[in-house]
Formats: sequence, C-alpha cells, structure tokens
Amino acid sequence: LEKALALAEQELGPDSGAAVAAMTRLGNLAETLGRFDDARAILERVLARHERVYGSDHPQVAAALSNLAVVYRAQGDLAAVRTLDERALALRIAALGPDHPEVGATLNSFGAFYSAQGDSAKAEEYFARALALWEKALGPDSLEVATALTNLATVYAERTDLDRAQGLYERAIRILESARGPDHPTVGVALTALGAVAYRQRRFDEALPPLRR
Repeated sequence: LEKALALAEQELGPDSGAAVAAMTRLGNLAETLGRFDDARAILERVLARHERVYGSDHPQVAAALSNLAVVYRAQGDLAAVRTLDERALALRIAALGPDHPEVGATLNSFGAFYSAQGDSAKAEEYFARALALWEKALGPDSLEVATALTNLATVYAERTDLDRAQGLYERAIRILESARGPDHPTVGVALTALGAVAYRQRRFDEALPPLRR
C-alpha cells in the first residue's frame, strides 16, 4: 500500500482519487495493526484533502470523519469520537437524507460510543435506530442488519436480558451463515456469544452446540 500510495501521488498527484483511496486503506490497515498514531496521521491527511477538494459538507468528508473516529475509539478518546461522529451524522443527514444506509452506520457508531461509556439505555437506543434504518433501507437479511442485531444483543446480554439477547444472536447467525458461510470468523464470534448466553441461563444442553462449533 505504501508503494501504491507513493506511485499514485507521483503519477496522478496527491489529491487524486487513487492516491486518496490508497491513503485511506493504509490508514485503516495501520489502525487494524494497532499503529494508532500512524493511522491518525494518515486519516487526518485524508480528511484535510476531502475538505479541500469537496468542501466541508460533502459525504466524503463524513466518511473520513467516521474512519478517524474508529482510531480515536481504539485509543480511548471518547470525547473526540463523539465530536467526529456528531459532525459525520449531521453531514450525512443533510447530504444523503435521514434514511440513507450511511446514516445507519453513524447511528451504530454512536451506539458503540455509548456502550463504551457504560450508558446501556443510550446504546440500546442508537443500535435500535441503526437496526430499523438498515432493515428498511437494505432489507432484513443484510450484513449491516446482522451487525446491528449483534450489537443490540450484546447490550441485552450485559443487562442480563438474556432471552432477548438470545433471539437477536440467533437471527444474526442465520444472516451471517447465509451471507458468508458457516465457517466465517464472524459466525464463530456470534456463536460463542450465543453459547455464553445459554450457559448463563443454565441451559447447558443449548450452550454446548454453538460453543463446539
């Protein structure tokens, strides 16, 4: 990616779409690898470029804000996360409309923010809003819906509302298995969570099959 970025900047210019796409992938990769300072520096360059080329109210700016918020969340800077997500949400609603799937992504990010803050009620509210929006915009079997179901189920599990958590995990697993196959890592994560819920309910015969998978 670093070579691709250098080549794109040299041949097409630092503000070219190819260069910025490579820069974004490089920043996201650095975040995945735990190189948060590098990720933040790269993604701040992407944000500055989008603001310069598109103006401050463009959906591409909102996307850059959301990517940067992921890095700040990983570093535990929740105040920065909230500032970035609030701006991204306002931009997406203004530019794309309140029912656009990207608005759902920002609502889901807010749910993660409040979950990290320990505010279960607010986390539930935003995850539920993301779920409803994605179901309407993308259909009930989309991967985005599976993400919201899993997040909402986690809130209920932490609140010991285990029956509701179980139902949501089961629905998420059906979507994930259908879309990605039974051996995908995301299926394994959801199965583990489902098994843990069943175990906490002392339904040991139901807990073992998902945990064994």
